[in-house]
Amino acid sequence: MQYTTMNRIGCRLAGAVRAVLAPAVIMTASFAAAPTAAQLTDADIDALRKQGESAGWTFTVGPSEATGRSIGELCGTVEPPNWREEGRFDPCMPTRGLPPYFDWRDQGQLTIRNQGSCGSCWAFGAVGAVEYAILYADGGEVDLSEQWIVSCNQDGWGCGGGWHYDALSMMATGGKTDPCSDNGAVLEQHFMYEAEDLPCNCPYIHSYWLDNWAFVGDQSSTPNVGQLKQAIYDHGPIAVCVYVNSAFQAYTGGVFNACENEWINHVVVLTGWDDSQGSSGVWFLRNSWGPSWGEDGGYMRIEYECSDIGYAACYVEYSPTIRIEISLPDGPPEALTPGEPTTITVRIDEIGDTYIPETGAVTYRYDGGMWLSEPFTSLGGGLYEALLPAASCDDGPEFYFSAEGASCGVVYDPAGAPAETYAALVGELITVFANDFETDLGWSVSGDASAGQWERGIPAGGGDRGDPPTDYDGSARCYLTGNAYGDSDVDGGYTYLASPTIDLSEGDAEIRYALWYTNHFGNDPHNDLFKTYVSNDDGASWVLAETVGPGTSSGWVVHSFLAADFVTPTAQVRVRFEASDLEDGSVVEAGVDAFEVRRISCEDMDCPGDLNGDGQRDQADLGILLASYELDAGGDIDGDGDTDQADLGALLAVYDVPCP
Repeated sequence: MQYTTMNRIGCRLAGAVRAVLAPAVIMTASFAAAPTAAQLTDADIDALRKQGESAGWTFTVGPSEATGRSIGELCGTVEPPNWREEGRFDPCMPTRGLPPYFDWRDQGQLTIRNQGSCGSCWAFGAVGAVEYAILYADGGEVDLSEQWIVSCNQDGWGCGGGWHYDALSMMATGGKTDPCSDNGAVLEQHFMYEAEDLPCNCPYIHSYWLDNWAFVGDQSSTPNVGQLKQAIYDHGPIAVCVYVNSAFQAYTGGVFNACENEWINHVVVLTGWDDSQGSSGVWFLRNSWGPSWGEDGGYMRIEYECSDIGYAACYVEYSPTIRIEISLPDGPPEALTPGEPTTITVRIDEIGDTYIPETGAVTYRYDGGMWLSEPFTSLGGGLYEALLPAASCDDGPEFYFSAEGASCGVVYDPAGAPAETYAALVGELITVFANDFETDLGWSVSGDASAGQWERGIPAGGGDRGDPPTDYDGSARCYLTGNAYGDSDVDGGYTYLASPTIDLSEGDAEIRYALWYTNHFGNDPHNDLFKTYVSNDDGASWVLAETVGPGTSSGWVVHSFLAADFVTPTAQVRVRFEASDLEDGSVVEAGVDAFEVRRISCEDMDCPGDLNGDGQRDQADLGILLASYELDAGGDIDGDGDTDQADLGALLAVYDVPCP
């Protein structure tokens, strides 16, 4: 059965959800073995096992990543006082017989997520339901950003808790907006999850929108089993609330029946049911505590009407995405050969939409000149060829790609074009200096920081405090600020890492490195900066080349800049990295790896576009080209043996620009 063709007769917009459930099959009045606010020790888990034996639990318990955290960190449901009055509701009354077994996972599964030590289950539950809807409608898994919801909601929600309905509204057409007045789901790659209350640095690119979302049931009661089944069957996996206790926290497999109907504190996703299991049937529950919890890598089977499961249940409606996508199978070129045209392979994928032939184009400009476009040439099978005209050494090419879908309109690569573009160098990149930090090539460390000075080594901190758990390039070693387990971050001042002297007397060079930088918790988070400097007098003076922060994200990020943009290249060029912890002090962790300096060697082979050899590219050359247009090779600039639109574009790109 396909999601897009399911009958939705049983769910018409009307009413919603409430609170009190019927008594579960097996009730336990209290869990004295372990305090629900704390982590679970081995002794706590042993006590739970003994309690389960005497109470007739039909599931097992054991240690996992979740038992190493408190329930306060794992859960975060905050129920707004007026949600029944303000929400959308749908009774979802069963209108036909439903199968005794149904599970959406049989039609495709999602990767289990991990919310970490942040009470963001409300965001993960909402995003999980939306990701499932996209999976079954579009046929592919997407990873949406929970961090955008945690950081950019305007209801005051965060790691301290929130409400899943508000998260769904942010991802819906016409729903709640972020501080930049935007809504619609954001991809994980555009705002990566860090389990912290990070600042919202919108605007972000929004890629998916819900058509509709609603509570299941009515305003005066919790939906019953039949209503929940109907909502799942008609709409896909649903986000629901549940009450979590220490037995739930330590669950490792089986049918959960240690039911306590206390006040709900957690949001999960229900994917289906099975009437033949448990005392009267079970739900299949997807959690957000990582794959080490539960069974099947992050799931649970839980008795119907157990632990308030289904309270404030929400379904979503999502129409299949209608769009086309542009991608570059070989990536954008780093450098263009001077005097020669460059071909780039482009792929256009039709996702529920149809590409309008001959609308694909590469738009480019050289040396900050006029923007020009060149149409794609079809290679078949969804592949196309884009042509950048011949460039000269100092042209500084910028370019982007576009194509039009019959329904979705014009799409771009990069997505932010034309404001965001690709850029390339012209010439050959020759490695002048490279260091993967497996050997000491003469770097120096200085500064007044009381702790966390730069060290070269294999990362030893495990990533528990924002530090890199591994190096970037897989060689093993990198430079880190304080390489030790535990409290080893930068404290009380500055620490500097300076390169050895690098000879750039032969010309400009690209300075490239991988950077890890976080400062997102502690007494004064998001208030320190990481700075990169360059010198051309062996470190006697320094020029600021790049600043990172105050916002940060865990993960290695490649940075690069051209030395000549800041200093005149000499034989005494050095690079210096600065990490600091100032004011009240945050947990500052930094790493540098895969450092490389590549000189740009460029020699113009000729002057593309100068057809009469007078050192200018002007009206006289345009006249020669037009006289030969589609007749002979008299105006051939791109070297393909004829005079056509590509040659005209190449000339216009450098028109009135003197030859070097």
